[in-house]
Amino acid sequence: MAMKIEPADLSNFNDNQRMAIQLLSNQAVSKMTFAEIAKECEITTKTLYRYRQDPSFNDCIVDQAFEAAKGELPAILASLILQAKKGSGKHIEILFKLYSLLGDTSKVEVNVGDVQHDSDSKIQDDIVRMKKELEKYNTPLKIVK
Repeated sequence: MAMKIEPADLSNFNDNQRMAIQLLSNQAVSKMTFAEIAKECEITTKTLYRYRQDPSFNDCIVDQAFEAAKGELPAILASLILQAKKGSGKHIEILFKLYSLLGDTSKVEVNVGDVQHDSDSKIQDDIVRMKKELEKYNTPLKIVK
């Protein structure tokens, strides 16, 4: 399911606040300090910190940052795929999570009321059979006792 990000509604903010939102949303790229942003907005650093206490102001910063990042997403995804192809486990994990192929947790419920228990030799035979099946896909299996 695609996440829809709406552009931020800046109509409730004055010109200085709108400029601060724009600069703060690009702060990671611009590397501007709070003092530099305050000076650019013609406000004090204390005023900028006061603006940051307003949840709607902070929400607009996040919305603006997402809006600015949308254009970079194809390049970011391409880089992620490239690193995954090189064998980076972390990048593979991120891709799997992105495409909902890997969950953080799994819930398994088993009702063992009428289950017949296999013998140890039957279980060992099943393990050998499964290992052979997995070898077809070049997937290593490590059994931990």
